[in-house]
Amino acid sequence: MKEIHDVLNNALVLIFNLVLKSEEKFIRNLGVNLSIAEIHTIDAIAKVEKKTMSEVASNLSITLGTLTASINNLEKKGYVERNRSQVDRRVVLVNITQRGEDVVEQHRAFHKEMIKDIVANLNTREELALVKALDNLIDYFMSKK
Repeated sequence: MKEIHDVLNNALVLIFNLVLKSEEKFIRNLGVNLSIAEIHTIDAIAKVEKKTMSEVASNLSITLGTLTASINNLEKKGYVERNRSQVDRRVVLVNITQRGEDVVEQHRAFHKEMIKDIVANLNTREELALVKALDNLIDYFMSKK
């Protein structure tokens, strides 16, 4: 059993690193001056309905201070904009610009293609087994938050 656990551990570490490298290559090919974290931040803003800074920070599992630093950079680069809520001036709303929407669209296309290629040679049973294994992985990491 120890051997299979070592194989799984090595595979998970390798997959994590390969996904990061693939995304870095994707970003270079876009020709944009963004980090992976910044692209994920823009993507998270696009997914959040109310788009308050607090909600985005929560969805990304980062502090409001960390998000604020990232938003400062993204705003300077023209990917997001901030506005105060008209209802409650203490609340800061964040939205992506058209430039941000373009990056999100390309990033999602990258992920869609990645998944398509990953499951290309799997039958339905194997796809379901992969989903179950990934659900277990997600549950593990969510319990460690």
